Amino acid sequence: MMKILSELENLVAAQVIDTETAEKIRLYYTQKEKKVQTGFVFGVLGAALVGLGIILLIAHNWDGITRPVKTAIAFLPLVIGQGLCGYTLAKKACNKTWRESSAIFLVLGLGASIALIAQVYHIPGYLSDLLFLWMLLALPVVYIMRSSVAGLFYIVGITGFVLSFDFFQNKTARLFYPLLLASVLPYYYFLARKNIESRVVPFFNFFISASLTICLGFIITALKPTEMTAWLFYINLFAFYILLGQTKFLKKQFAGGSIISVFGHLGMLVILFIASFFKSEYTQAVNKSNIVFLLAILIFTALIAFFVLQNRYKIKSNIISIPLINYVFIPIFIIFSFSKWGTASRLAINLLIFLTALYFIINGLKAVKAGVLNYGLIILIALVAFRFFDTSISFIIRGAAFVIVGVGFFIANYVLFKKRGKNENK
Repeated sequence: MMKILSELENLVAAQVIDTETAEKIRLYYTQKEKKVQTGFVFGVLGAALVGLGIILLIAHNWDGITRPVKTAIAFLPLVIGQGLCGYTLAKKACNKTWRESSAIFLVLGLGASIALIAQVYHIPGYLSDLLFLWMLLALPVVYIMRSSVAGLFYIVGITGFVLSFDFFQNKTARLFYPLLLASVLPYYYFLARKNIESRVVPFFNFFISASLTICLGFIITALKPTEMTAWLFYINLFAFYILLGQTKFLKKQFAGGSIISVFGHLGMLVILFIASFFKSEYTQAVNKSNIVFLLAILIFTALIAFFVLQNRYKIKSNIISIPLINYVFIPIFIIFSFSKWGTASRLAINLLIFLTALYFIINGLKAVKAGVLNYGLIILIALVAFRFFDTSISFIIRGAAFVIVGVGFFIANYVLFKKRGKNENK
């Protein structure tokens, strides 16, 4: 549908159709898409509610049921789900609402069946074992039914798998997470390629980015690195988000690149603000002989190569045109790798935060975008606010900094709105 709508302007320009006909076609497909989306949402919600309702009804009378009947009931959601999916593939394969509804019902049925069988036959195990088996069985449903909701549920499930390990379990099983996540990426790729402007793709971008951000710390813990080495992996991850958000593949998507870039920018800022409180007497330096550190260096080198490849034409012609925010990860990684966290390191971190704020303020004024401008000002205010709690700085300097930033906030917005008014008058 998106391809047809994008071609309408070309058809009008080539005088194949007139403007009125193009508008009617656009209106027809827009209304059709709204109906499909409404049916899709209600279908998925209905399937989820029915599935959960059946589980609750069975649970109410569970103790009075014999074991054979319990076993039959345990498989009932699975059989119904498979029946619905079979009917959908045979008769309603082109109907998105049917595909998504039957897929999510089957996925919920899988989880219910596994849990009920384990309860009936008193099979011991941890929550992580249940989630691992559940997600392994749910993965084929994503591909067979071409279900985006099942794919998103799968990402949530594998994230829960990583978080569900208790203190006494062997946490090296968390290392299965990269393989589990990689298993759903081909579906995401083909979905994005098939319909680049799909409203579902940004949800995948958000869920995958959030899942990686949440799980990375737990995965690294299984490798037993030092505290500072773990930070290096997060710097690499957020740098990867920033660079990935600039690729043509993601920029073509509906809000695709911006979602991943925002994750990268915010993550990097959080690291910088935390690091601005590091002190040598409390912070352990990176163990450079650790193999995990060498792995972090290897990933960092790959990111540098990715950055150079991505900006090769700008580097040759005008390196200054490359946005500061795109390569701020390089000095951050170097500081975290080799710093002993004295006064110079903290000054460098604060300077990077200030330059990042300045970058967004200047770009907001140039592009006449209040959101970008105020984002930069918020970063600056946060920097001043955090330094307010720094007891090594006098009250006079801290107070003056607040006044200056506050006045700057009003002046910057005044200049922006004045500039916007001039543009509107033109």
